[in-house]
Amino acid sequence: MTSQPSMAAQLATVIEQVPGVAFLKPDLTTRLRSALNTARPTRPRGGLDVRRADDGTWTVRADIVIHAHARAVDTTRDTHDAIARELAQLMPDQPCDITVTVTGAV
Repeated sequence: MTSQPSMAAQLATVIEQVPGVAFLKPDLTTRLRSALNTARPTRPRGGLDVRRADDGTWTVRADIVIHAHARAVDTTRDTHDAIARELAQLMPDQPCDITVTVTGAV
C-alpha cells in the first residue's frame, strides 16, 4: 500500500494536471513560507487533506483555485473523477470519500 504522504503528493500532481485547475489553495504555512522566501516545503501543498478513518474509509478533501475561463462545475467534476481514478489504481477496492471545493478563480 502507498504511504499517506506519498499518496497525497501523487494526488496533488494529478489534481494540478486537470484542465481548468490553476493550483491547490495554499494553506497559511505555505503562504508564510513564500512571504519569508524560504525553500519550498517537501510535504504536499496546502489545499489537500488525505486521511484514513478508523473504519478504513479514505477521505480526500481538495480545495482548488481554477482559471477564470474554466467552468467551476466542470472543473470540480473533472477533478473529482481524476482523484477517483488515481485512488482506484493506488488502492483498488478501498472505500473513499472525495470532496472538491473551488475556493477561487484567477
